[in-house]
Amino acid sequence: MPIIQMISSELAPYCCCGGLGVAVENLSSQLVSLGVTTEVFFPLSDPPAIAHHHTNGLIPSAIDVPIDVANQSDVELAPSLTIFCQKALSSLTRKSESCFIAHDNEAAISVVIGKQLGASSVFWLHSLYDHPVRSDFPAATRKLLKSESLLSSAISDSRMMVTSSGMLKDALSIKWPGRLREIQQAIQDADQAKKIMLVESLGLLKERVASVVNVGAAAKYGLAKKPFVLFSSRPVLYKGIGFFELIAKKMQGEEFEFVAVGYPSDEIRSLCPNISWIPWLKKDELFGLMAQAIAVVHPSLTEGYGLAAAESTKFNGNVFCHPVGGLQILIECQLANGVPATEEELRGFYELWSNLLTTKSQRDAVAAWLKQSASFDGLMDRWVSNLSRKLFRGENSAWQESQVSGGQPWQGMTWGETLLRANGKLRLY
Repeated sequence: MPIIQMISSELAPYCCCGGLGVAVENLSSQLVSLGVTTEVFFPLSDPPAIAHHHTNGLIPSAIDVPIDVANQSDVELAPSLTIFCQKALSSLTRKSESCFIAHDNEAAISVVIGKQLGASSVFWLHSLYDHPVRSDFPAATRKLLKSESLLSSAISDSRMMVTSSGMLKDALSIKWPGRLREIQQAIQDADQAKKIMLVESLGLLKERVASVVNVGAAAKYGLAKKPFVLFSSRPVLYKGIGFFELIAKKMQGEEFEFVAVGYPSDEIRSLCPNISWIPWLKKDELFGLMAQAIAVVHPSLTEGYGLAAAESTKFNGNVFCHPVGGLQILIECQLANGVPATEEELRGFYELWSNLLTTKSQRDAVAAWLKQSASFDGLMDRWVSNLSRKLFRGENSAWQESQVSGGQPWQGMTWGETLLRANGKLRLY
């Protein structure tokens, strides 16, 4: 059986680290169903961040390098990432001209180092989280990076990059400021060189369902008495938790509760007095909560794919999001309600994200958010208008139950099918 090898910082979906584990596991499962074994190199953690143990054709290969993305500073993280990627590269089963796949910023340095070693790569751009930067890396590694931006260097040094059509659209149509400009230029150069492969969130989460087994989480956390609007992404500013607070504040007095999942920092909790918090949930409980919410909102500044939003559409017919990055496909397929944003507001998203990337602490990030948040007041009014129009029926303001519409299944190719179709060019095995 052919084998595709990948390097990823995580292999544990539905944990607080985010959607990368979901992406890597689901992609591996798709490839297995197509007759391809997948080996994923990832850093050893305690407890092991692993979803499968040598089952279903997925071979998880832990590299004995401890990495704590959530708690290490960039200066501490960069040397560990370098060692992890070097060890992962030395573990690859190399064939002439074959490529490995590197996922997102934590594996980006493997693309750069790999090129120096003669190892070709496919760089899978999941987000615009551009950390660490060149100055954080050891001197020998710094010499290999083409720019201060790690993502820009990885895009430039890869044989092929993978992203969503929405991310490419934004890179070609919206001016990105600051360090994001280096990434934008690298994406534009890759587009000119015809070395971009496009996949969509719906190609990873192909099937939609209209029912959920575990719907006990709402009662468990006291949410069964009152309709609630759910924020199911990580409670951080670039995922839109600040926007969620502004929406909740503007809709005070309505019969909704605004609920977010996760463990926010003290600064975020203080910023969001109108939000109720519940802890991270197991995936079946989270899906059950999505199904019971009156609406699920994803007011992100930027999204590579928007997997959390795409997943929400499987369980709830009232999903709302910004028309940005990978979220745009959900709006185009009428699976999510897009809240319109002006060109100036879209530029403002990327400006704010660029500013957040340069902050050194949560306090600095909140200060950056507060400095710019007033410029989105008109957008917040549109959020309130769209939510109200969708959730209320007539003049009596009766609560309208959220229903899954059932929608048409995704007709495009899965991520695995797209990879295998391009294999003749990429030589993945």
